[in-house]
Amino acid sequence: MRRSFTRYLRRAAILAGICSTAQAAVSGSVKMQPGLKITLNVYNWAHVDSETLIRAKQEATRIYREIGVETVWLDHPVDEAQQNSAPHRVSEIYVNIIPQATEGLGLLSNALGIVPGAGRNRGRVYVCYDRVERLYRKQVAGTARGKTARSATTAQILGYAMAHEIGHLLGLDAHSDLGIMSVAWGPTDLLNLAYCDLAFTPQQASVIRFEVELRQQAAMEFILAVMEPSRFEEGEFFAAITTSATRAILIGRRALIALGFPLLTRDYDFWIHGDDIAAFNKAAAIFDLFPSRSPDEARSADRYFLENDEKVDVLVARVVFTVDRVRVSFDDVWARRRMIEVSCGVEVAIPSLDDFILTKRFVARPKDAEDIRMLETLRSQEPT
Repeated sequence: MRRSFTRYLRRAAILAGICSTAQAAVSGSVKMQPGLKITLNVYNWAHVDSETLIRAKQEATRIYREIGVETVWLDHPVDEAQQNSAPHRVSEIYVNIIPQATEGLGLLSNALGIVPGAGRNRGRVYVCYDRVERLYRKQVAGTARGKTARSATTAQILGYAMAHEIGHLLGLDAHSDLGIMSVAWGPTDLLNLAYCDLAFTPQQASVIRFEVELRQQAAMEFILAVMEPSRFEEGEFFAAITTSATRAILIGRRALIALGFPLLTRDYDFWIHGDDIAAFNKAAAIFDLFPSRSPDEARSADRYFLENDEKVDVLVARVVFTVDRVRVSFDDVWARRRMIEVSCGVEVAIPSLDDFILTKRFVARPKDAEDIRMLETLRSQEPT
């Protein structure tokens, strides 16, 4: 039944694509091209007031609607402790409005935002609200001196800045001399912006529409992939990790189960060496487990996950501090690791009991306190 429904979805997707192409060809009009839509996940780290943010999103919506792309905005609560850890899929876009540029982003002095990385499969946009406000104040001063006839609002500048950075994600890697994708907006650009006349060029619009189609196809392929029966088998998965020679340590509750504790968990947690991400991903790919970040992004964020029907959380930080500031180094934990059999003839590395307890103090949730008590009981029973 599941496979029949999957075949039905594939046929429906193909027919929808044929109908979409035919209608666009007949109409010759951008706005008649149906179904082009992007979902934008917004994280308002700068705490921009709701009215300004709503108007900014409306501005960006209008800009993309004019080139035949609809936008769906999803506002998410922000958690300062997880600002850089939200994962993404290829088809998703995360818009981060941050108070100011942070070290490591590499923003140009005249840039309002940035899209880290290069090429496809990126998903994060950063817009610096302090620079948006600075540009607003600068052009207001110019208007007061009679240099321009009209000033854009903060919401307009923010909306256009988001549209600009999202454009980089949607195939526009390079800046242009004119329009939204200019490397820096001059007085004429800001005047056009104030009158809602700053736009993508026809060539840029074509590139964006093509990239949106690719992202929608990737989303559909993911849906179809997860509907297929999973190839995952735990023993084979652990064997693949072990034989890959990856420096990978099983942590979390699945490691507690390996020690004999009667627990239930749906996830797998590993701490691996940052240089072994590609090898770990290759071993997991056999089971259709797909990484949420590229190796470089994972090293920058200190973590990522692999997911299909199963989920594998992967920590790649070289050093982690516990909640009470105890320094825990991966190299030290790896040197003290112990091997334990997790299925017939298959062993996996887990931390020593002392190190395992330290890993449970990285976050110190209520369930971690419970796990620490079990580990301390086990440690007290070991011969000294």
